[in-house]
Amino acid sequence: MKTLQQLQETYHIMQKLSNGIDPISNICFSDYDLLNDPLLKNTFINVCEFLKILEKEYYKITNKKIPFKIIDIEAIKNIISDEPIIITEFVNKINSVNKLDNMKKLETKDITSWLLKYGYLKEEVVNDKVRRLATKAGEQIGITRIALRDNPNIIVNIYDRNAQDYIIKYLDMIIAYD
Repeated sequence: MKTLQQLQETYHIMQKLSNGIDPISNICFSDYDLLNDPLLKNTFINVCEFLKILEKEYYKITNKKIPFKIIDIEAIKNIISDEPIIITEFVNKINSVNKLDNMKKLETKDITSWLLKYGYLKEEVVNDKVRRLATKAGEQIGITRIALRDNPNIIVNIYDRNAQDYIIKYLDMIIAYD
């Protein structure tokens, strides 16, 4: 929706202004700049809060779910498994402790796409199927390729405690990745 996009763009502009940053150049305003005046900065903060309320109301009115966001990072950190697990199981655990009725769930592809972009996974054709498999960089953070016991022709990645912790550490970046 164009209206929602405009609202979100305006929010980001106001957020930068409230932090004393020029939204076009990303350069901090000088202490003597009019836009760095405490009264204006507080006004920008108030506008940001109002825009967030409007965004929530938009989702209520349209019955659309809000994008996934982190509600309780401590609860997410507590789901880290000592045993290596597959990414789907890890994502399900995150969704089980981090949920709102009107929020979309985190998806496996959200994480694997980000890991692929940053070189922790690579796409390979295995048994006529494209698979995302751990690279050397992925192995260094705790992602390991294994063949399934029941079907050794199927290779999957498992994520040890370090890999799970790494993903949680960068979860904000992951969910912001398009």
